[in-house]
Amino acid sequence: MLSDPGSITIDAYKIRNTKVRPGRAEGIPHPTIFLVNKEGKITAKLREENFRERPTIEAIVAAAKKIDG
Repeated sequence: MLSDPGSITIDAYKIRNTKVRPGRAEGIPHPTIFLVNKEGKITAKLREENFRERPTIEAIVAAAKKIDG
């Protein structure tokens, strides 16, 4: 979980949902899962456009299997 007043981190990771109308949940991110390897490098970014959808377990597992070590 991340508290992100001002959406600074959301913007840094380029996951802001720009289709949200101003004033109504403005600054919210797209549902996104980052997979990070042992060295702290992001090795996968699984993202959905619709806020009601999330990356599937199958997609997460498949991406995790591609991570070295």
